[in-house]
Amino acid sequence: MVKSNTRELALPKRSQIERLVRHGPVCTSELISFLQCLGANEFNEAACAKDKAALEECVAQAKARASATVNKKPKSTVMYHLKRLYYMRKR
Repeated sequence: MVKSNTRELALPKRSQIERLVRHGPVCTSELISFLQCLGANEFNEAACAKDKAALEECVAQAKARASATVNKKPKSTVMYHLKRLYYMRKR
């Protein structure tokens, strides 16, 4: 029997999942309405100009919100990754 050096993939911790889901999806309703309009109008963008404008406006607002949070001092991730590697090695 050959022993494999690969490990089974573990599910992410609950805290990691909650951190990723905390803010929720952005502009999904606008995207869905735009895609539905495209499908109904045989991918004619001129017919879906209103939905396209709403989607572009939502994306612009999301970028503005994201850039407002970028001005904060970024956290150093060195210690985070060192701890992560340490715990991975312990397993």
